[in-house]
Amino acid sequence: MSMTDDETARRTDAPLSSLSSEYCPGPHSVRRLLAVYCRNCDVALCETCFIQAHNGHHHSNVDEVAVELRDQLRRDADGLANVAVQHAERLNELQV
Repeated sequence: MSMTDDETARRTDAPLSSLSSEYCPGPHSVRRLLAVYCRNCDVALCETCFIQAHNGHHHSNVDEVAVELRDQLRRDADGLANVAVQHAERLNELQV
């Protein structure tokens, strides 16, 4: 029994943030490493699942995306730290 592309996509589409391992959650008999990040669907998957269910979508190497996301998290954390400092300074001004 063969799955349709839509059924395969539903079984393999796990948001990057929810992945707890480096293995594709797809319907495989063996564990396959995550290799491709589908930018259209925001999911990381193995090459087989990408070809079966995401072929034609904009994609990147999963390691490149991991670096991008790590850099973005650092920028976001720095921005939040700056906002926290600004709010603390404003709070001190209001208390004086």
